[in-house]
Amino acid sequence: MNLKWLSMIVALSGQHAKVRSTQASMLAPSIILSICCVCYGQTFSGMRQTGVYLTVSSYSDRGIKPFFELNWFGVQQKYIGVVSAVLSTKNPPQGPSDILASQVVKNPTESYTTRIVAPNFNASILMEGRCLGYWALIMETPAAVKSSRTTKVLYSSCFTPKPRWMRDNCGSMYGLRLTDMLIPGTHNAGMYKAGPMAPHEQLIYDQDQNIWQQLAYGIRGLDLRVQFGAGDYYITHDVIRGKPTVRDVLREVRSFVQRTGEVVLLDFHRFPKGFEQKRKVATDRHKQLVKLIVTELQDVLLKGADYMKTVGEILGGCRGVGKPQGGVLVFYNSRDYQGPYQEYLAPGVSQKWPNAQSKSALMQYLETKACLRGVHYMIAIMAELTPKFPKFLISTRKLAKWINHKITEFFRRRQMKYSGIIATDYFRGNGITDVAIEANCLRGRQIPPNNNFGPRKR
Repeated sequence: MNLKWLSMIVALSGQHAKVRSTQASMLAPSIILSICCVCYGQTFSGMRQTGVYLTVSSYSDRGIKPFFELNWFGVQQKYIGVVSAVLSTKNPPQGPSDILASQVVKNPTESYTTRIVAPNFNASILMEGRCLGYWALIMETPAAVKSSRTTKVLYSSCFTPKPRWMRDNCGSMYGLRLTDMLIPGTHNAGMYKAGPMAPHEQLIYDQDQNIWQQLAYGIRGLDLRVQFGAGDYYITHDVIRGKPTVRDVLREVRSFVQRTGEVVLLDFHRFPKGFEQKRKVATDRHKQLVKLIVTELQDVLLKGADYMKTVGEILGGCRGVGKPQGGVLVFYNSRDYQGPYQEYLAPGVSQKWPNAQSKSALMQYLETKACLRGVHYMIAIMAELTPKFPKFLISTRKLAKWINHKITEFFRRRQMKYSGIIATDYFRGNGITDVAIEANCLRGRQIPPNNNFGPRKR
């Protein structure tokens, strides 16, 4: 590599840019096989100790622009100050035009927001599951290059969607039950809007990708709140109605599962408007909603009890030929529902909601209240900050920006202590999907063949 243009890395490196609620699960906690009240301390994980990855900022000092972010972790001390994090269109870069941004690495673990706007990739491109043409690299800077012609790429990763990560890794995850996995999820999944937002909208929306895009990037747990109004069922944030109907969401999920054979978890968690009338009215509306769910999901709808099965069982033994087998699990958080189709409803997800207004409060909650493994019900760790009236009315985009890198590295270091859905805001700003995939593969490989968490004998 020519040092003349490579020196541009150093020049570029001089640029510095520096109403939620929850309900208890309808299934009371049964026997807890293992629980830790405090998650401090070292744990054996087997996870990668060092690396680099790309994310997309939900907010920046230039407002709502989806800038690429370079993230790195565990860089050895000997490399500090002599390597750079680089955003490149090729690996390795073949010329100066390939390098879009760069930052000297000054700390072992850090994040840097570039000024390169990330494209809003459509679903058809994401479904290919290929590198999207943007690379995060950790490279030696010219001062560290011993050869006059070449330099070294120490770590690299491409910005890549994960539309089939369960099926692609089925062999490693075969014996894992869903309740013992880390599952990447989105909080208020149906409340999405891309692009500019009015000030009040920045308190309402929590995602910038539609349902299909979320699933194609690798999200598998969707947190959904429902209201009834204008003769239909809509996705809602508390009592503020979103654009998609429940029918819209169900059809996207069904089409995705039919195409990929993946497993998707739908957490119908709250019903804040249109269900609070007289008991008979509320009961009828729940019945019609459940009927809508069953009718729209059709052949991809799994039985409610299937949430306790292993990945291998649900995916049909990791078959590589024929029509892929996957399915949708519906978790329905209403204790009062006694109507038809109950066999298709899993118990409501138990959401671990910090209701935090600061990084420290959020991290303390994650370390002390959300640390569960081996439970026989599905939990969701709501890893986000919460605006609060009147003193903490801050954009959800800005709040996600504050914590997304931190929670990624938190779960990377402590993944063996946790299980369940990890629900985040503006998920492209974190690396939870990759952390979850790596952790699940590791867990699956650690299960002995005769362990009762493995494939069941017929």
